Amino acid sequence: MDFRTKRWRFTREMIADAPAHPGVYALWQGDKLLRLGCARGGDTIRGKLLAYLQASGAAVTHYSWEITRSPVQRAREIVLALEGA
Repeated sequence: MDFRTKRWRFTREMIADAPAHPGVYALWQGDKLLRLGCARGGDTIRGKLLAYLQASGAAVTHYSWEITRSPVQRAREIVLALEGA
């Protein structure tokens, strides 16, 4: 998935449709990437997004995600790809 093109509004209603699976997620403010995170172990992408929304989601406008069995490894790959862009 290209995190820069596939995004959803960062609202409780949209997050309710996020996957209940491990993976990686990105939080955006417009076109600016604010955070790249991992949901691993017993965590889910949806759970991580909801926790961030409740904690301090005011600056976040959109989110994106990717289901993967290796969230940490995939996050590293995404960082390398973004640094090369």
